[in-house]
Parts: sequence; C-alpha cells; structure tokens
Amino acid sequence: MSTNGSDTYKQYGRAACLRDPADAGQYQDRCPEPTASSPLRTVQAGIRAARPGDVIVVREGVYAEAIGWGIQRGTVERPIVLQASPGERVEVNGTLIMASADHWTINGIRFTYNSGIQTGQSVVLMSGGDGWSFTNNEVQGTRGVANVLVNATTTSGSTAQLTAAAPRNYLIGGNCIHDNRAVDAAGTDHNIYLMSSIWSTGGLIERNLIAGAPRGANIKAAGSTPATASGSPRNVTIRYNTLLSAASGLTIGLAAEGVEAQRNIIAVPNGSGRYDGAVKTYQLDQPGKNAVKDSVLSGYARPISEDFGVTRHIFTARNDTASPVTYTGSIANCSAVAASATLRSSYGHLAR
Repeated sequence: MSTNGSDTYKQYGRAACLRDPADAGQYQDRCPEPTASSPLRTVQAGIRAARPGDVIVVREGVYAEAIGWGIQRGTVERPIVLQASPGERVEVNGTLIMASADHWTINGIRFTYNSGIQTGQSVVLMSGGDGWSFTNNEVQGTRGVANVLVNATTTSGSTAQLTAAAPRNYLIGGNCIHDNRAVDAAGTDHNIYLMSSIWSTGGLIERNLIAGAPRGANIKAAGSTPATASGSPRNVTIRYNTLLSAASGLTIGLAAEGVEAQRNIIAVPNGSGRYDGAVKTYQLDQPGKNAVKDSVLSGYARPISEDFGVTRHIFTARNDTASPVTYTGSIANCSAVAASATLRSSYGHLAR
C-alpha cells in the first residue's frame, strides 16, 4: 500500500483512505501504510486496502466479521496474502466470501460459524478465481450446506464467460475442516463442496484432515441437482487426505469429469444411510472419466456405493478395503490421525 506522507493522512483520515474501491484513485494512493503501532482495526479493512504484492498480517484475536468482499486481484508476479501473524492464533468468527480471488493466499486462520453473520451456505466461499490457495486453516461448525464451498462467479453466459467465471488452478491444502452441524430438511450437508463447474480446471485438494459430516460427504464433487449438473467440477485431484466420521467420505456425481482421488484414508463412518458409502456416486454421467485408486476405504458397509444401488461402470481400482482403521487424537482439536503408523506413513494427510 503506497503512501505519500503523514500530511495526507491528517487531511483525509484512514476512513477516507479505505472508502469504496470506486474512490481508490482519489484516496487509496494517498493512504499511509499500516504499521504494528498503527494497524487497521478490522480484517476486512486490510482486505479492502490490499493491492497486488501486499501481505495482510492479522494479529492474534477473535474477529467477528464477514470478510472478503471488495477485493483487488493479485497477479502471478505480485500475489496477495492474508495470513495470521506467525505463532499467533487468529479466529474469524463469521464468514469469508471471495469472488475472483486471483493469486490470493489465505493461510493460518481459524474460521468459525457465527449465526448472526453467516447468511450464505458456507463459512468459506471461494467463487471463481485463478491461482488462489487456501492453506493451513481451520474451518468448522457451519449450519449450512458446507464448511467450504467452491463455485463459479456466474452460471449463465457464453462459453467464454463461463470459462472466465470458473475457478482455475486452485489449492485447498493442509487444512482442518470439520463438523458440519446443519439440520436442514434436505439432509445433504458436507465439509467441502466442489461446485466449481464443468468449465473449471486445475483443482488440487491435498493433505487435509476433513471430518464430521453425518448428513453428507466429507468431500462432494458434483452439481447440486440434475438440473444444475453443469455445476459439477472438472479436473480435480484429491490426494493424501484423511476423511473421517461422515455418511460418505467422497461423493462424485452428475457431470463431474477428471476427478482423480488417490492415497486418501476414508474411514470411521458416521450417520451412513442406505445409499452412502466410503465412495459414492450420484447419477454420474461419465464414471469411466473419474478414478478413485490407491486409497484405504474402511468401515463402510459399502466401500463403493454406485448410483443409488444401480450398477454402472466400476470407476475405482486398486483400493484397500480390508485394512481396519481407527484413529487417535481428536477431530475437535484437529489432532486426529490414523492409529496405524504403517497406514499413515503412506495414506492420508500425514503421509510421507
């Protein structure tokens, strides 16, 4: 953030510096840079003020806010980072909603549900955007459809517009995402919901601990309904995750293609219904264009549950359905790991 001297600050005040981005040309370039002794008061103020190349460092504390709106896009050469101050515990008790967060990194922050602030379907919503990363965070306690939801910024327009609106080259890695506590009538409540659209590409979901979705899946990769099948993701790799305590570990459905899952632990079912399983398909149009392989599928009555009991093409191969899996540690405090050192050395979020 650029500065032109304290005289401008005295004249305009920081509030003026952080006005709507439409005024940025008049105020933003005159705003003095925040310092440790003169910080911004809210996380959202830092997000609104950030420009390509900036790092927003959030000091320890609990921030009851809705954050993420009104962002600038970063670039490959000058990304934007939102992070907790090293060694400090930062909690956003509210919601994060970012649209077109090109080359943003969100790192090391705890996001928790707040009934007075979360008005959407998730605690964290990432819409569109190229090259963004969501890493080393904790997300927990949603009463909505998902703790983390990934979608496109629009569902209508030309092919070029839909391609531009879809997420690309994104990473969800090293997080603890747990305890969807929704009680809605639909009963389809997930921890990560990938509705990134058939125009998306380059997604990577890796080395996360994801647990506690007794009415849904730890990861769902599909559109919402057959009428919205185009919301299904394309070209996503889901690897080295530990998925525990859910009705289904991984659901792939509708128009999803290029979803490849490998080296995951999917175990300890909780709340499984008649058609749930470690891996579940949901009216999957192209089962042969998706793959679940080299993973441990444990404890489910159906390691693979295909399309509400209708057998289609087997799209999984070389999975271990025999090894029993228990865990030690706690899901609530993000310390849960497979009890077997042998298993966790090769599978799940701690694999070497």
